[in-house]
Amino acid sequence: MRLVRTTSRGVVLRRQPNCLSARHDDGGSVGLLYRLEANLDYSVGSQLCGLCPHIVERFFPRPFRIGQEFGGREADEGANRPERGTQHVMRARRGARDPAQVAQNPKAVRHVEGYEVLFCNHNLVMVSLPHDGAIPRSPSVLLVRLDAVGDALTLVPVIAALRRHNLRIGAVLRPVNAGVFARRALDAIHVDGAQSDRDFVAQLRAQRYDAALIATEKHRGYELAQRAHVPRRIGFENGWGKPLKTLWIRRMCTRTVFRTAGLDANAPHECEVVFSLARALTGDFEPPRDARILRPLVIDDEPPADERVAFQVTDKWQRLGAPLSAVVEAAGRVMRTRRVRFVASTREHDYVQAFAQAANVPVESFDALEPWKNAIAAARALVAPDSGAAHVAGMVGTPVVSCFSREKFALQSRRWAPWAAAHRVVSMEAQWPLVAADALDDVLTGSAPFSYTG
Repeated sequence: MRLVRTTSRGVVLRRQPNCLSARHDDGGSVGLLYRLEANLDYSVGSQLCGLCPHIVERFFPRPFRIGQEFGGREADEGANRPERGTQHVMRARRGARDPAQVAQNPKAVRHVEGYEVLFCNHNLVMVSLPHDGAIPRSPSVLLVRLDAVGDALTLVPVIAALRRHNLRIGAVLRPVNAGVFARRALDAIHVDGAQSDRDFVAQLRAQRYDAALIATEKHRGYELAQRAHVPRRIGFENGWGKPLKTLWIRRMCTRTVFRTAGLDANAPHECEVVFSLARALTGDFEPPRDARILRPLVIDDEPPADERVAFQVTDKWQRLGAPLSAVVEAAGRVMRTRRVRFVASTREHDYVQAFAQAANVPVESFDALEPWKNAIAAARALVAPDSGAAHVAGMVGTPVVSCFSREKFALQSRRWAPWAAAHRVVSMEAQWPLVAADALDDVLTGSAPFSYTG
């Protein structure tokens, strides 16, 4: 029997008959909730680095309940405290002996900014009904990501979850990252800057999006979602880490999700942080991490396999502190044991020319994202700095050796490691070219995937 709840706003939520799916027994489902709680516990405070905002953010809001008065409602922190106002994760009460019984409890229904959400493991279907009784249209979600290619790719697990729930998806992107997704991934792409501001906002309004997930730090992303008259706008706030910005964002959004403003060593992967925006719409506890699911959302046509290792030639090496001589040495060590294909962007002509001359190797430069993505997806493995190429490989399943600056290495490698592919992360300290070559051998032999190499 299905349970259906209809609200005055015309939203119907249906729960599938089996609350706890066959893949999860009762104990496993409860354990999943506890893992989620531990994963999102980073959200209050950050590592004590001697910075006043971090200290205030960590110690003041909870004991004095400042957050409730700060913006009129608390931010969603993954429902990791039972007393938080609006909760998105159903948790067993203390003393409840049967998790299945708790799942059936009518108190599992939470009111979320106009939606009635009924959680029952992963089985949630959301249907929007118009007031006039016409045939319902599919609920639609607008994703806003006005950032670089690597940042945009953190939306891939979100898109996979929304697709699984049959939601219509549009995205506001920039010209630099507008081609990063496969054509099948999104129903509409709105490129900011491609037309006048007035026409662009009118285009967004015409789509009549039901909700917007604003995953950008740029103020324009919040303004666009509001001006587009999207009724549900969910974005990030920083609490007392950035109080003025938080007040502004809470005015622009109908719902906020907390993320720390500091460099928190306990912060989860960026894909998990971004996915927290979608949890209120899908009910999924964890973002998908299977490259077989994510790969079709990044590349359109499956490229023929290439047995060569791709080596990214980019000035990002230099920006992360690696001199050209060290990058050339790393390439030479890889070429001793592997066939290598050097890939680059035409926008980095000067650095590419300098590298090609110093290493005495040909470099393929791409002027479009699609063939560049296909080269990475087809490669046997990729060696790259912390860049968009590493995140493409991480989503499509190409093994990666991702090299990070030694400054804040632990933090950055935790947040920006390749997501769904076997990988090694390397700190670019002394002798890092040798470490990177050894890490490539390890990742290709399949020993201890997802381990870290420093």
